[in-house]
Amino acid sequence: MTIRRLLGVFGTAALLAACGGVEGGDAARDDEGQREFAATDPAIKATLDVNGDGYADLAVSGASREVHIYHGGPAGLPSTPSMTLQSPSEEHYTALAAAGDVDKDGYGDLIVASKAAGVVSLFRGSASGLAQTASQILQVSGEVSFGTSLAGGADLNADGYPDVAISAMAGNNQRGRVYVYSGGPGGLRSSPMLVLSGASNAWHFGYAMDMGDLNGDKYADLVISENAWGFTPAVGRVHIYWGNGTFGGPISLLKKKTLSCPDGPQQGFGVSVTVVKDYNKDGGNELAVGAYAFQKNTGRVYLYHGLGRFLAKRPQTFSPAGTGGFFGWAVRAGDLDADGHDELIIGESDAASLRGQAHVYHYHGVVRGMFSGRALSAHSILQGAHSGVGYFGNTLAMADYNGDGATDLVVGAPMSLLESRARVRQRPVKH
Repeated sequence: MTIRRLLGVFGTAALLAACGGVEGGDAARDDEGQREFAATDPAIKATLDVNGDGYADLAVSGASREVHIYHGGPAGLPSTPSMTLQSPSEEHYTALAAAGDVDKDGYGDLIVASKAAGVVSLFRGSASGLAQTASQILQVSGEVSFGTSLAGGADLNADGYPDVAISAMAGNNQRGRVYVYSGGPGGLRSSPMLVLSGASNAWHFGYAMDMGDLNGDKYADLVISENAWGFTPAVGRVHIYWGNGTFGGPISLLKKKTLSCPDGPQQGFGVSVTVVKDYNKDGGNELAVGAYAFQKNTGRVYLYHGLGRFLAKRPQTFSPAGTGGFFGWAVRAGDLDADGHDELIIGESDAASLRGQAHVYHYHGVVRGMFSGRALSAHSILQGAHSGVGYFGNTLAMADYNGDGATDLVVGAPMSLLESRARVRQRPVKH
């Protein structure tokens, strides 16, 4: 299977799509690239399925006015877009996320942001796919960075409809804000049910976000990071807002837990966050947090195991063999080999002389001591086809695009001049 001509933020790019397994790729000339993906882990929150056919779909945006939609099917993702959304303005689409089925009509919906314009658009699904025009436009007066980061697909306020979180990272004197919108029969509510604000100048509250049930109480939780990317020192932290039915009520009723980097405050902690399916079977999902600046931009990822409301204080850590590669810039999780346990995928976009690579950590062995269950240790390393600067691993997406029961992996390389190809193989990733 070959994915071609996907739009990129820094010029040209490459994309690798692996369905049920990964095999190295041939290279061919590509003159476009990739920026953002929308696809989610179905065990944590809704998968993007805009036409309701039961196969996950992929949305890709970049430094352009277009978003390309690839419909999944028995053969996986097609080589050309199934449809393309065109921005009605001159502003580029810069972020997108699967919103889940926000109106419960049986079709997945997509949220797309144009950060420069401070606009977030909701495109609703149907039997034929997404509508060409947005059904809703969300804006907040004065929030020019509205739409910096997006998260959706989980029900935070327990009303039966998926909700959406939208950050304005540069707002509030660079402290940042996050606006949470509730889904409903008509789509997203026009006004946010909750507004959360950062407390520290230039810490960029809302830099990265995710949703999922971290404590096993059947309520989705909201994870929001602060990360002073672009500033020195590279401080960061992660806040977990527990979803216990109080979302949309007084902020005073909302309880949270804050995580700081175990290795010190200046490690770029929180550049990426992702909720990981409960692989150690303790009743709570896990949380992975990337810290790109650890040991002079070598990077590290921390995996916090869910133990009720209290995440483990001593996270499992993952580090690369090389140095200076921004390991942890992107993190995702999914069950690539269909063994019932998620793999952890970590991007190291600046590794190998900026060629970039992605690490796949597999289920292996038993964790003893503090928590029981499965460990993530043995791993494979994926690299892009292009030998020059590519930033392979800068962006990751996972879902089951071909319906074979195994999660598939998409890896973006936004600076590659070449196209990366992956053949569909009905066997697990080798390790």
